[in-house]
Amino acid sequence: MQDALLPAPEYSYFPEVHSRPQQFASQVAASERERLGLGQRDPIENIFKLLDEQGVRIFRQGMPNHEVYGLSAFSPRYGLCVFVNQANTLERQTFSLAHEYGHLLMHRSFYQARKPFAGLDKNHEMEEMAQTFAANLLVPELGLREVFMRDVGENTIGIEDIVFLKRYFRVSVDMMLRRLKDLRLISQADYNHLLEEVNKRRVDETKELAPMSSEPVEAWEELSRFWHLARKAALDELVSLGKLAQWLGLNVVEMRKKIQEWQKEVSFAQA
Repeated sequence: MQDALLPAPEYSYFPEVHSRPQQFASQVAASERERLGLGQRDPIENIFKLLDEQGVRIFRQGMPNHEVYGLSAFSPRYGLCVFVNQANTLERQTFSLAHEYGHLLMHRSFYQARKPFAGLDKNHEMEEMAQTFAANLLVPELGLREVFMRDVGENTIGIEDIVFLKRYFRVSVDMMLRRLKDLRLISQADYNHLLEEVNKRRVDETKELAPMSSEPVEAWEELSRFWHLARKAALDELVSLGKLAQWLGLNVVEMRKKIQEWQKEVSFAQA
């Protein structure tokens, strides 16, 4: 189904024109924050809900490979689409969504190829730009500096400070540490020490220290446009059980149970 919403604006990056790709990416993030009404200080309450309302088609499904973080696609008919691997931490999913969104804004002409592309090396210029975009979109420099000076200031920074900051901006502890280091709010020595302390406290690198609650994202998902269309297709019997299960990343038994729950909700609403 073609989307009635206009796609997000395109901020085309041309290497022969833009000599500073990282600066370009950070400027695009600042422009998007202004366009979305976020300003340059406040955290994003729920990036899934925010981008869904902007017309981005977001698909959260689990894949066993934790190293698959996200994928994105664009077409003039269906607009911006992002897949996020639900097997990863919510913090990782948040960053992956912002990362792929950055690609869709800055590198949209790259999506014109007819065949799927396996991905770029993590050190590729476009990947580094998407990383920079995501970091600045999720944790704006002005906002982080203000919160840091207000709540940490000249005191010795510790794990509790990092946990507070990562929860405030709803990102991973690893990302918060990198952001603090990149903005020179902490030294390289402090970064190394804090990262070592963080790694002592978590089971492995696929786990998050002081993880965010998934309830806001799950609440959005139940009301997202994709799930709305899936429910409508199921209740109106417009699609087979197997195809619907495939779309939603469920097995047939789970899908049948989900449809029964939806039918029960509708029957109670009509009673």
